[in-house]
Amino acid sequence: MKIIVVSDFHEKLSEFFIKQGSFEITYSLNNISSNLDVLTKNIIRVDKFIMIVSNDEDFASEIRALLTLLANPSGLLRIEEIVFFYRSTLDSRRIEELINVVRDQIAGKASDDRSFIPPKIDVHKLKSLTYNVIYKDLMGKSSAAVINPKTTMKYRVERGDESSKAFESSADKITISPLTDKNMTGYKALQTILQKTEDPSSLTALEALIPEYEDLQLEAYHQLGYISNKWVLMTGDRLAGTTTHATALAVSAVKAGRRVFVFDFSKSGGAEETLKAAVADYHVLTAKEILNNSVAMSNAPICVYENKSKEVLRSMLPYMQSRPNIFDRDLILVVFDLEDLEDVLGSVNLKFCSVVLSTLMFPNAVNKVAGVELGDVRTLVWLNDNVASPLRAKKFTSDYVKTIFRGKSRNYRFMEPIMFEDFELDADFYLSVEGVL
Repeated sequence: MKIIVVSDFHEKLSEFFIKQGSFEITYSLNNISSNLDVLTKNIIRVDKFIMIVSNDEDFASEIRALLTLLANPSGLLRIEEIVFFYRSTLDSRRIEELINVVRDQIAGKASDDRSFIPPKIDVHKLKSLTYNVIYKDLMGKSSAAVINPKTTMKYRVERGDESSKAFESSADKITISPLTDKNMTGYKALQTILQKTEDPSSLTALEALIPEYEDLQLEAYHQLGYISNKWVLMTGDRLAGTTTHATALAVSAVKAGRRVFVFDFSKSGGAEETLKAAVADYHVLTAKEILNNSVAMSNAPICVYENKSKEVLRSMLPYMQSRPNIFDRDLILVVFDLEDLEDVLGSVNLKFCSVVLSTLMFPNAVNKVAGVELGDVRTLVWLNDNVASPLRAKKFTSDYVKTIFRGKSRNYRFMEPIMFEDFELDADFYLSVEGVL
């Protein structure tokens, strides 16, 4: 499907669309008005012309530019559908009026020019303009089908045997994921990125990382490709205690019999150091283990991996969700900076995720965290009142903070501030949080 994308965040959105395998990007633009020459001087044949309206201040000028484009001769322009997405917090009456102007011009041109095939107009008013929500509405897909919608599984078996029979020629055991073109492409992309951020000597060539089939014992065929673990995306403002909160959940989850992954993509890092301070039993993952599909081999109750690269963040998460049998733990905690929220939400299937937002009680911090768009994602707001107030600095009360967040969404749940003198936590702590998420 050929499309044109017009959005303030067109580059990342187009990259997300391409990863889904459904689209061919003809043009990816930040606006129409400054790119009108390019659009009017070329022959355009697209299935969808997608406009994402992040603010309504410049929308009138964009509509004027769109009308100019639509006035092009029919032989140079063929658009099957124009799709508008805008946030529900904007002036919907004004936006709809301007869209109706487009409808009127299309109807007028269709009556005057019989060679003109009028494009359909589709309008989506959304609470959140995250990548996966836009894609879901665009394709008419359910949330479960947003990420990696098509998977073809292939397994190597002995001739004449059923595919449920495993190779048992070796005592060594390793779990592998289904072989798909998309998975291999994602693997190679992640390998390239990790080679830029890790010690090159810790990584070997792709051929050396993939054992011979005869040395493999395949397991759990019925589970391949199915995400059954709980994903918790954890972020917050600076000094809000996100890493501490992740450590507390991890330690308590182990007491509840859960096996845990902690992935820390924040600039400050610190997950490993905090686990060390908590005297937790953990294993530090390496890039080689991740690429070698040997992550599941560790017997440690907690596995931790840290990487500050945004490229790794964007590549690692879809890689993990496409291989749930490799990253086979009960609980996966993903720690990241608030500024990377859009990248994270656009990289995972939110059907399997919930969010923990950590916030200080200062007005600037509360307003910043409360301003994020999460749509219908299950969200726990974890309050932190353990940072001393600067001189004359104002702090909100817990009740007032809750009022601010509830004004944004009724789906939020709240955790009162906790001072962790140590991490001697029992299973009940995690189970109480799990019940909310």
